[in-house]
Amino acid sequence: MILAACVPIPNRRHHAPQVTGTVVRDNAPVAGAEVLLVTPFTRSSATATSDAGGNFKLGPISELRLTRSVLGDPLFKYSLTIKAAGGEEYLGLEEHGIGNAPEGVRVACDLGKPQGMRHTSDQRLRYCSQEERYGNR
Repeated sequence: MILAACVPIPNRRHHAPQVTGTVVRDNAPVAGAEVLLVTPFTRSSATATSDAGGNFKLGPISELRLTRSVLGDPLFKYSLTIKAAGGEEYLGLEEHGIGNAPEGVRVACDLGKPQGMRHTSDQRLRYCSQEERYGNR
């Protein structure tokens, strides 16, 4: 019985969800925008390029672990950055919380219309709004 408790059991840790969305500027699709999903908890990242309709899909970011935390729930944090064809960089979305990241997020990004600041201590504008969040892990 004690031996069974010492055997590592693989488990998947989800740091960032699958993100799908659309990039527009002034209601016109932005083709060729580079979309980057990163998390500070792993060296992994995910990138995608928006198609002719401005659509993109990337992620999730997860890792396989052989250990499990015994001191509370895990944390997640991720950010979505968009780089337009002219080289301008926009912070799309930044989320964090307790537990695993959601399974998926659907966003709408308008590079011509900032969505405001999420936190008063952070002066960066966000350019994506979260339309849908689904699946808790």
